[in-house]
This record gives sequence, C-alpha cells and structure tokens, in this order.
Amino acid sequence: MEGTVTLQEYAASGLGLKKPGTQCWLCGIPEREEVDICLRQDMSIGVILRWLIDVRGYKPAEATRNKVGKHRDARHHERDA
Repeated sequence: MEGTVTLQEYAASGLGLKKPGTQCWLCGIPEREEVDICLRQDMSIGVILRWLIDVRGYKPAEATRNKVGKHRDARHHERDA
C-alpha cells in the first residue's frame, strides 16, 4: 500500500484521524446521541463541554475540547444524520 494512496485519498478515508485501536471517548458515553444532534446543528464545542462538565458531571480532564473535536472531525456525529 505504500505509495499507492494519494494524500487526498488518505485524508478522505479517515485513517489519519486516530491511531488504530484508539476508541473515540465521546462514542462511548451515554450522552453521545444528544451531543451528536447538537454537533449536527453546529453547536459550539465550548457549550457542549460546559454541559458535559457542569450538568453531566464529567471532570474537565475527562471531557476535553480535543476529545469532542476529534469526534466531530472524524464525522462520528453524522452516523445517523
């Protein structure tokens, strides 16, 4: 496979978005469906984070901008859109 895939093809495949075997944190929490709906409506990551921390009780070290951003960038929130 080395050298046979263009950078655009690789990026479009989503393979470069996470290390193999690394699970998406947001995909594994009970609030995923509600967060996915809000991401599809273009709600800001900051508001989602505040809700996860202030209302749902996640620790700031657990619910991070990076985790929510990776979930969004990998388009996991579009699975049933």
